[in-house]
This record gives sequence, structure tokens and C-alpha cells, in this order.
Amino acid sequence: MTVHYGLGDVILAGVAHNNPNYDPGWKGFFAALVVIAGGAIVLVGVIAGLIAWRT
Repeated sequence: MTVHYGLGDVILAGVAHNNPNYDPGWKGFFAALVVIAGGAIVLVGVIAGLIAWRT
């Protein structure tokens, strides 16, 4: 989980760095949420794939 949170922070930091007037606010919060959820979905998919592959 730490990796996904870190990834979200890096992406948000990149966006904030490109725009000095960038205010994370709700948009930043939802962007982080999407990144974290996407990472979690991929992780679940990989685990399910490994289980299916081994059986």
C-alpha cells in the first residue's frame, strides 16, 4: 500500500511543481484516490492472476 500512496504523492507533487498556483483541494484529493484505487485494483488483479495460474 505504501508504494501506491508514494506514487500518488509523486504524481501530485509533479502537478503542483508544474503549476505554482496549483491548489490540491478536492481535485488533488480525488486524483490521489483514483491513483490509489487503480493501484489496488492492479494488485488484486495480479494476485488473482497468480492464484488462477497456479491452480
